[in-house]
Amino acid sequence: MKKILVLLCLIGSMSVSAETFKTDNPNRYLKNYTCGSDGYASFNAVNKTDSYWGGIRFVIYDSDNDPIDNFRWILGVAGNSGERLNYRGTNCKKLIGNKYKIKTY
Repeated sequence: MKKILVLLCLIGSMSVSAETFKTDNPNRYLKNYTCGSDGYASFNAVNKTDSYWGGIRFVIYDSDNDPIDNFRWILGVAGNSGERLNYRGTNCKKLIGNKYKIKTY
């Protein structure tokens, strides 16, 4: 019984663990990224530059470093600030555990 409880706790913590995703600009990144079972991605978009951050383009790679998927999100984050954002969609879980590149614009 104890093993089942420990296993359930581990599985539950995996779905709520927060990650930080680096982008092509070291002064722009996604912090506290979580992907809930409801399909919502939730994260802080941190912009430490002086310029407006309009969006991001994700490219997902397979184990051979071949691009297998890509998608974009509109952000709208002012310079030297951060925004708590939520996105709903099938792309939420594609970032976790995969190779990726994130280009900012």
